[in-house]
Amino acid sequence: MDRGKDDFWGLLVAAISLVLLIFFLIALVFLGRELVVRLNAQITEGIQEFHSSQKEVMP
Repeated sequence: MDRGKDDFWGLLVAAISLVLLIFFLIALVFLGRELVVRLNAQITEGIQEFHSSQKEVMP
């Protein structure tokens, strides 16, 4: 009987761990996307500023 209880608790802990891991990975993907979008916007803004400053320097 103890073996069945141990198997149940082992499966329960494994299932909860798997669910938490999946949620963590999903959150990591969304956070990564947000960081990529933010970084892309900063890079684009920097490139535009660079181009506008080059136009002012050149006659």
